[in-house]
Amino acid sequence: MSESKELLEATIKGLEEKLSQLGGELNAKQQELEDVNKPEMTNEMYNILEDCVGQGIDEACGYLTHDDMEVEFGMEYDGKVYLESIGINDPSSMADRVLEEIHKKFKIVE
Repeated sequence: MSESKELLEATIKGLEEKLSQLGGELNAKQQELEDVNKPEMTNEMYNILEDCVGQGIDEACGYLTHDDMEVEFGMEYDGKVYLESIGINDPSSMADRVLEEIHKKFKIVE
């Protein structure tokens, strides 16, 4: 009886290890399937794109005025006022600045 119990426990342990391995392989293949039709980008291109986004946002924020933002304040029980949130009224202008930076650095091809 104890031999069959030990055998079953060993079998279960082996199957659990195999299941874990297959789960890892499944995740890798699912990611590969998601990536199959994505255009490829080198690390250098990604870094340039990341810089473009950062510069575009910095530039857009530099030109913001109080008319471009929606600001909400809050007040605590002891009378202290705090800034609750800041929103940009026209976020597409920020996106336009980012796209301008991208167009400066990349040649867009068909």
